[in-house]
Formats: sequence, C-alpha cells, structure tokens
Amino acid sequence: LGAITPPVADFDSAIRKAHAEFAAKGIFAHQFPRDEGMGFWVPFDRRVLEIAGVEGNLDRMAMEVHIRWFDHIGIYAYGDTLETLAELKRMGLAFGIISNGLEGEIYDVLGRAKIDASLFDPVVGSDTFSCEKPHVRVFEETAKLAGLRPDECAFVGDRLDKDGGAAKTGMRFFWLDRKGKGSAPEWTERIGSLAELPGLLRSQ
Repeated sequence: LGAITPPVADFDSAIRKAHAEFAAKGIFAHQFPRDEGMGFWVPFDRRVLEIAGVEGNLDRMAMEVHIRWFDHIGIYAYGDTLETLAELKRMGLAFGIISNGLEGEIYDVLGRAKIDASLFDPVVGSDTFSCEKPHVRVFEETAKLAGLRPDECAFVGDRLDKDGGAAKTGMRFFWLDRKGKGSAPEWTERIGSLAELPGLLRSQ
C-alpha cells in the first residue's frame, strides 16, 4: 500500500490537526447519513495520513484504516458488565445505548465484547438522529423512541463533558468514575463500578 515512515508522534499531531480542520469546516460524523462511516471517517483518515507525510495510495490506505480499526483497539467488557446487565434485567428494567459512534459500529463493538445486542433497545448512534452527545436532543429523542419521558430514564456514562448532557434533560445521571478521578458535580451521582447500579436504582 505504500511506505509508512513517520513516527507515532507525528500521527498524534496529524490527528489533532485533521480534527481542527474538520471542526473549522463544521464537518463531523453526525452530519452524514447512515453510510457506515465512509462519508466521514475515510476522508478523515486520509487527511491524517496526508498530514503525517505518508506516501502511497492514500485512498486505499484510509479505507483499510477504517475497516481494520476495531481489530486493533482491544475491545472487551469490564468484569462487572455482564452480571450487572443480568441483574438489571432481573429487576425488570429496560436499557438502551446512546453512543457517538455509528449504529453499525455499536453492534460490531457489542459483538466483539461478547455482549448480547438484543438486550438493548433502542440502540442510538450519531447517525440515528443526525445528532450526538452532549446535545440534549439525542437524549430526548432516544427517550421518546423508548416510549419514556427523560425524567423516567437514568443514564450511565464515563465522560462528564459528553454524557453529562443527559442531566440537562432531567435524566438521572450516573458518572462511572472507574479511575477515581474526583468528586462528582452536584448534578450527578458518582459510581466506581457498574455493580453499584442495581442497589442505587432499587433505592429510588
């Protein structure tokens, strides 16, 4: 495909520069139709390769990067995930997913992590409503899709900046802080493990 010669540090810089360029143009994944990422990630990856000084067939290499990405990032389920999901289901709770990835990618990730995708309904990606976290609309539309009001939902996320948008809609928000980063803002409830969820949800 071509010779990739720049060091990893150059790729870090190239990714940041490409991101800034795409942001300046207002071009992000949620503005593209459901095209499995070809409309965004392939051009993005091509620009990263170009900035990094990679030589060769950049179109083909960008496509390979997109196709092989999930083969190399080490996807797995945390040890508390499967049992927590099973316990929540025994409690009669329904759950879905909101991700800034594309819908197709969510199912791919669940499969790789050996998590039953049928447990989740709805499954919402950035292409579902052409909107992504932290925008409140993606949370509101997902609740509506589930036949619920936002204040009837709880959301669990590990990023305050992105996932915290759920709290603005009235959802109960659990901040999953596995690394013990600090105290939780007043608008969230901090948990260190998913195993804490069943007990907290039973208490309400």
